[in-house]
Amino acid sequence: WVAQNGNDLWQRSAKFLNTPAAYVADTPIIMPASGADNLACFQGEEHLQRGKYFLEQMVFAHDLVNEICDTSDASLLPSMQRKALALSRAFALSPSTYFLDRPEDALQASQISALCNRFDHEVRLGRSVVLISDNRALLDKCDRLFVLQNGALIDFGPANQVRERRASGWHRFIAHRSLDAEINLEKWIRSHFRRDGDEANRRKATHVASEMLALSCREASQGSDETVEFLFKNFEGHCIVQMIDGSPPISSGQIQKAQDLVANKPLDSRRNPLATILSHCLDVEFESHLDGRMIKAKIETYDPRKTKAKPGKVDAQTQK
Repeated sequence: WVAQNGNDLWQRSAKFLNTPAAYVADTPIIMPASGADNLACFQGEEHLQRGKYFLEQMVFAHDLVNEICDTSDASLLPSMQRKALALSRAFALSPSTYFLDRPEDALQASQISALCNRFDHEVRLGRSVVLISDNRALLDKCDRLFVLQNGALIDFGPANQVRERRASGWHRFIAHRSLDAEINLEKWIRSHFRRDGDEANRRKATHVASEMLALSCREASQGSDETVEFLFKNFEGHCIVQMIDGSPPISSGQIQKAQDLVANKPLDSRRNPLATILSHCLDVEFESHLDGRMIKAKIETYDPRKTKAKPGKVDAQTQK
């Protein structure tokens, strides 16, 4: 027995109870039944008329609405019409929350604009919309943004802050304070070097970022749910990798010990990640932060278009 707000979900009917949520997949789920039955959720004429109202807003033609509803097997409709049908069916249910996976797929620009207007109306009615999209018009409607890369969450926050950060060239990565995040961190760093011949830049930057993560994990509270934040930006001749975590600031004694280790070759990075960071950077700054500490590393990079270095070749500094 499954209940929500005291209602038996197995006995729930759209005819008598409000629908709590509606999901529209990237490939619409359409039953092999008539367009009318799909649109009305098999609930009769009243629901059908309501669905037609929303469908006409999506396809802009009364005749086309009738054609879609009259088809005997809606699963055979063209992709645009199936997507419009699925979205209109969801809006006709008037749920409190919409879950939409790439709603822009198969739609034309004018239909995406109509969808944005529909979102405005739904939000004014107190409803919520959660969507996965890379369409600029739809993302501009969002209050909060969550950025995914290879299925991993790397950034989130109020939409205006995420947009401003990315527009300024800064990119953010947030993960659990654990070495389990190392693979995704390295993929994220590497994604910011897209030019042919950038392999040495990728290796150096990922190496520094990985050592920063190791340093943070050494001081993390065991079993805690703490997070670590990385910021990255490319500049001419160098890049910046910045880490923020909840530990106390690095002490002068720790810095001196790391510097002494750098002066003694060869350097074993497993013993002191801070020393490895110092040895691979042009400059490293240590600051207090509202949530703990910040380590800012300046890493020398090269432009493969202006160098004769072979792609993938690592300089002597990187090989230390």
